[in-house]
Amino acid sequence: MNIALERPNADYFIKSYQPGKLSLNHGEYQHSIVVYQDQLISDWQVNTINDLTADHIEQLVSMGPKIILLGTGKTHEFPDAAILAHAYQHGIGVEIMQTDAACHTYNILASEGRDVLAALMI
Repeated sequence: MNIALERPNADYFIKSYQPGKLSLNHGEYQHSIVVYQDQLISDWQVNTINDLTADHIEQLVSMGPKIILLGTGKTHEFPDAAILAHAYQHGIGVEIMQTDAACHTYNILASEGRDVLAALMI
């Protein structure tokens, strides 16, 4: 699915996504990544929702976003609420959705200048 209709106000934007493959303006990835304005974690070690830990959320929170979009792959799955507690304690909104929807939402919010991070399980 082609995602990018216009370039968001961020160094990184998502061009396209299909299960198993994500294309950014700076390359293609076949594993989970984190995209945040001018930052990219290209080797995020979260392949499924079962791999996600509170430490992963703490890492995302430390990057400073106001919103975290958590793309859970082809299926919409929710992590244990305790894992997300660190984000909520810091007033950071967390939206959980399938990865294709998270990619699309990231580009829209980034193009509006919103402070959004996408943690995407491929």
